[in-house]
Amino acid sequence: MQKYRSEASLVVQYSVDLSPGGKHLRVWQLGFRTDFGLAGMVDPFDMVGLIELVLAHGFRTDPNYPGVEKLNIVKPMPAWLETPYKPLPVLDPNGGWLTSLMCVECLMLVAFSPVPGTVSTATVFALTQGGDEQIAPFSIAYVKGWRRALACLICCEGVRSLGLSTDELTSDFKASLQLIHGSVCKFSTSKEAVFASRGATLSQTSTRRPPNAMNFMRQLEILKKSGETAEWDNAAAVARAFSIGPKESAAVSNLQAHVSPTVTELLKEATRGRGMRLWITHDMLAREMFNLTWSSGQSGPLCAWVVELTNKPDDKLARLFIRRLTSDWDRQPAGMKQCWTYKTALPVHAACGGFLAIMDRLQSSIPQADFQSVEQQICDQFAVGILDGDILHFLESTVPPADLKQVTFVRNTITTVENRAQRDAEEQERLLAEKVAAATADQVKRGQDFTKDFMEKRCKLVYADVADPMKGNFFPEIAKFVARAVVKHRRLLEDQLMNASLDVLWPVTLSFDKSQLSAGDKRAPWHPCLFVTASCHETSPWQDSHAAQTRTIGPCPLIRVADMLGFDETMKGVPAHAAILTSYLRGLSFGDGDVVVVADVLPNRHAEFGRAALERMLDGSGATPQMYYVGCLRPDQGDVKIAMEKVVYDDWDRSPTAPARSRPVEPQPDPNLLLLTWSNNSASFPDSVLQKFPEGTTARAEILELKRAFIEEFGESMTSTNQTSPGSQPALRRATGRPDFSIDGGAKPLDLARDLNLPLVASSDFSVQRKGYCASSRNKPAVVIGEDYSMWIGNETTEELKLECSEICGFNLGAYEEKAVTGLGESELSGICFRFPNDLALVSHERKCMSLAEYSHICCTVHGVASFELANHLMVQKQYPPASRFEEQTKPFWAEQGQEGLPVPYRFQVSPAANGKCNVFKPNVISSDSGAVRHATIGALYVGHMDKLPKTQSACTVWEVQLQTGSGTARIIGLKPKIFLTGALTLPPNTWAKVS
Repeated sequence: MQKYRSEASLVVQYSVDLSPGGKHLRVWQLGFRTDFGLAGMVDPFDMVGLIELVLAHGFRTDPNYPGVEKLNIVKPMPAWLETPYKPLPVLDPNGGWLTSLMCVECLMLVAFSPVPGTVSTATVFALTQGGDEQIAPFSIAYVKGWRRALACLICCEGVRSLGLSTDELTSDFKASLQLIHGSVCKFSTSKEAVFASRGATLSQTSTRRPPNAMNFMRQLEILKKSGETAEWDNAAAVARAFSIGPKESAAVSNLQAHVSPTVTELLKEATRGRGMRLWITHDMLAREMFNLTWSSGQSGPLCAWVVELTNKPDDKLARLFIRRLTSDWDRQPAGMKQCWTYKTALPVHAACGGFLAIMDRLQSSIPQADFQSVEQQICDQFAVGILDGDILHFLESTVPPADLKQVTFVRNTITTVENRAQRDAEEQERLLAEKVAAATADQVKRGQDFTKDFMEKRCKLVYADVADPMKGNFFPEIAKFVARAVVKHRRLLEDQLMNASLDVLWPVTLSFDKSQLSAGDKRAPWHPCLFVTASCHETSPWQDSHAAQTRTIGPCPLIRVADMLGFDETMKGVPAHAAILTSYLRGLSFGDGDVVVVADVLPNRHAEFGRAALERMLDGSGATPQMYYVGCLRPDQGDVKIAMEKVVYDDWDRSPTAPARSRPVEPQPDPNLLLLTWSNNSASFPDSVLQKFPEGTTARAEILELKRAFIEEFGESMTSTNQTSPGSQPALRRATGRPDFSIDGGAKPLDLARDLNLPLVASSDFSVQRKGYCASSRNKPAVVIGEDYSMWIGNETTEELKLECSEICGFNLGAYEEKAVTGLGESELSGICFRFPNDLALVSHERKCMSLAEYSHICCTVHGVASFELANHLMVQKQYPPASRFEEQTKPFWAEQGQEGLPVPYRFQVSPAANGKCNVFKPNVISSDSGAVRHATIGALYVGHMDKLPKTQSACTVWEVQLQTGSGTARIIGLKPKIFLTGALTLPPNTWAKVS
């Protein structure tokens, strides 16, 4: 037992244990840990007041003084502890004087050394020698009095750290530390201790503050650890248990059940340093401002941004909101700090949500390097609140996703990036044009060199002057009448040939095939010819040819006059001359090294025989030995040489030896299933095909048989699935002239060719209460709209009805109204809004259903429009995201090929126009009492209930669109909405299927 003798020679006995009853304690025995009390935290401003009271009047615990209450103490209870607790050993001065103590939590307190042999006020802190037992240092926990004890310990630490002497302390302070009074109560459970701590006495009313939500959270955690099973996350249960008001209980309930643990810890930390009373109100917590799924855009002008202003599971918005609340409060001068309320915090939450939405859009809209260069500056400006006005104005005046150029603080950044991108694009176009020009010039030169060499060696064209006859040459004489009818001068021709020692005794008949020509074609079906050989040779090798042996050539193809290169009496068309040449070569035997020289001394106007010989030379089929052509042209046939040179150049340009030409990518036809698929440089079986055919169908059985045959040939490992394994390397692909659906997580339009496996109802069992009915007609099913606005389609015939993706019905005639609507126009119950959520939305064109992205492809490739708009919408072409967002093993093909940041083919970011307006089609009302109605009008029965239109995977509302061209930019406009079946469906006789 430790003893202390006061100046009045009274002996004070200090307690050696914490058994129930009154206790005399030393200051160093008081615990200071947060989890040694039931409050969990103390308001800093309240603590300052307590410290001032302790320094001025001492640490009062003697109940003999009016208004003073003992410390209500206990041993630390396991359910209270947040971290493990290990008691310090009992103090042992070891015959000397104890000067300081160091606790595990680094709080140091000092007990001052006494002067030996004296007892005075200067030594009231003395720890005397002797004694056998003591209460362990800092081992006392509190049911009541934790705040007061903590204030006393802080004062003692201040004395030690500042090095104050006892003479500088007030006598009340020093005297109060001689003996500390406490009372140990016996509690069987933590619940009893918690509720005992809530009892207030008259002496506490001047210094004790009412508990706040954070204090209740601490007490509820202790109760839960103790195994209490009450519904502490229920506001009514909390209110009854602690006898508190509805706001406090609702705040505690929300923190327990509806606020994420991360946000709760941030709120605790912020409150611990600022205090609940002057920083935040229970009203904010009670009205769910920090709850998951709560939004500051639930109503008012911000309702269009409700998704962006909602607290989400990632806690980004809630964490930013708390940082703004704390930083804004900390910046206020000490005397001007005001507590946050629901009303004052609401615009801050909206500004935080808008800021995150703007920054996410900005990051995805500009290159990462540009975003990083401005990110910190924008965040710093937002942190001090100077951007709130711009953000709130943007949110109130636009609808998502809106144009970021309407945001003042990012407009310059976006404009700069766009201008640079435009300059870079222009520079790329210039460089590309230079490369193309250089490549084209090189290609043209190589082609010209090849053409010149070929024409010099294989196809020699010379010009003959008919005014300068050569000696012994009959050509000038023949040339005089070659333009006239040859038949009239047959005798002259034969005489000239015989004078030249040529044999003219081999007549040949040239016949033509006129079966493909019209009956009005009056050209003769046959022509007489001469097979001329030299008389000086007994035999000519040409006599073995098919033409000479059969004395016939043909039938030769005779083309229309309109398809000829020109027309005169001598022209027969290049195909006919090719047949003549083939007939003379047919039947001849050629040895190695043999050549054929074709001398065309009298070519017709367009040298058709020469062109036929040239085509045979360029054909490369190897049917004849190497051939040479020599043509004797007249001066007026200069265009023939140019034309034949062009044929040679074009043939070289198509050959493998020529450089590759840049050509537009042709649309690829849909592959036959027998071709399977080709991926990773090998054949694979597309398992996704099986998903298109329901179980038990004949088509599925055929596909399974095809898969079995494939596995037998290639093995099980060659089957493919829709998902890529984590370790596989995606195959490189080339972008084609089609919309690229590999971005946005691979989201694709609805497969309109899939089979709809809908439950069928027999007509005998079909008893839906009908609001409207339309009989089947022209391969269209019967349509029934029920009283609950469900839609059914049926086959009332005795034959099976096979339906593809097609129109089910229309909405009657109506009128258009332009008005501002929010979202996708769900609130319009009497009309259908021309509004699309994205470019995967379905539209119809020429009675075919497709996605908006696919229709944009038609606008470019079929209509030849490079730039167009979507009425009542903003369309911005998407860009490939940065490759850094993907793991190395899962990089998409465009990231592998360095296409990040480039436009995605035929993919657009679609958003409503900045003014929020769109065209709303309002059908004329029809009466359901009129009995049967037509397919074109039955959809009007939904007027007043447009929210119940079909929106399933089987049927939905589709806008018929059209590309409007003319003056200005082309636009895609909406013509009329329809209801479409979005898949293939087979209806047996007398059956019905529900599509919505």
